[in-house]
Order: sequence, then C-alpha cells, then structure tokens
Amino acid sequence: MSKNQDLKKMLDEGHTLIEARKEIDVDDCLDKQFRLSFDENFYPDDYFDDSYEGIEFFKLKNIRNYKTLPQVGLILKDGTIFSVKAFHIELTLWLKYNGVDITNSLKYVYFPDTKRLSIIEGYDYEYATDENDINKLCERWKDIYEGESLDTDLVLTDPQAFVICKLADYFGLDRDEVFTSNNGFRMCESWQVDPKRRKVGRDNWDTVDRSFKLFSKGTSFVR
Repeated sequence: MSKNQDLKKMLDEGHTLIEARKEIDVDDCLDKQFRLSFDENFYPDDYFDDSYEGIEFFKLKNIRNYKTLPQVGLILKDGTIFSVKAFHIELTLWLKYNGVDITNSLKYVYFPDTKRLSIIEGYDYEYATDENDINKLCERWKDIYEGESLDTDLVLTDPQAFVICKLADYFGLDRDEVFTSNNGFRMCESWQVDPKRRKVGRDNWDTVDRSFKLFSKGTSFVR
C-alpha cells in the first residue's frame, strides 16, 4: 500500500491530519505539482490552541482588539479568520482534514499597491467535497476553481459581513467600496443583471446592516 493510500485509510477511519502525520510522512503523499507542505513547524500540533489566537486565527468576538490582521486569509462562515502563509488551498486542506467546517468560507487577499481587498468563494463554498484522497481532491478543486470566472453568488453570513467591515477599517479602505467592488456579492448595480442577483445584493446589504446591530452594540452602518 502506498503512503497516499495509507493516509487516505487513516482519514477514512476518522483520524485528523494532525493524528495521521504522526504515523505517515504526509508531504511524501502529495504530488509535487501542488507544492504544499504540512510540516509541523509550519502547522504545529497545537495549531488550534488559544495560544495561537491573533497569530494563526482571529476570532469574531475579538476582531476589534487585534493589533494586526492577516493580509491574506480565509474567513469562515462563523467569522473566524485564518491566516494564509503560502496558499489558500494548503490552509483549506489543513482545516478540512482537521475537522473544521469550510463550507461557505471566503478567500481574500489585500493588495497594498492598489489598495484593493479581493474576496472570492473558498474551496467547498457551496457543498463539502467528500474525498479523503488529498491528491484527488486537489485535482477536483483545481478543475472547479482555478479556471472559473469567479462569478459565484456569494451570500454573506452576519459574522462575515462584520469581519469584512473590520478588515476594510484595518486596511484603511472604504467599506462600501469593498463590497461593491467584489462582484460576487452583487452589491453593485452593474453586477445585478437579473432579479435573482439583485435579491442577493439587497440581502447582502441587509446582512451588513444587521451584523452591526448584532456585533457592534447598536453602531449603525452608514452608507
């Protein structure tokens, strides 16, 4: 049995990637084309411990208190931000195979030169991919996401809407501009080409307003 098959078997049995790599050299299981690494120095065994809050992950409840926020990250539907060190796909695999729900997550990158915060759908955005062969999953994600037009309707959760506003504040950006410049949110009229997408945009604006009432103690969102 190959190392890749050994890893798949452990994942099929319900082991996490943290548990699996104690018995298998996970990096040797990956096709070299993906250039990924799950080294313990990069992703330590205690990665999810509270001691890494504000370094590896950033919680919604403390989003206004962090001195720094990641320039590249993944926003879960509950508003948690995970910092991306190398590739979004690498981090997403790490989270997925350690039991973190990545459905409806959003990938973002802040480009300081152009002062743009780009936000697109994360891997497994609409549904969870049931695949424990990491190489096959990478191929599937590559086929689905890498060549697409990035034209998915992105429906914000309340936590995500609030966190995006806080990211905009942190990077010194206009909140409105962040939402309207990312076409997946349909919050700009030019991206509302049919009734369905107009509804997505209106619902997302409502979500932004509601998120401030929920998480900002009455502070209103001003447009």
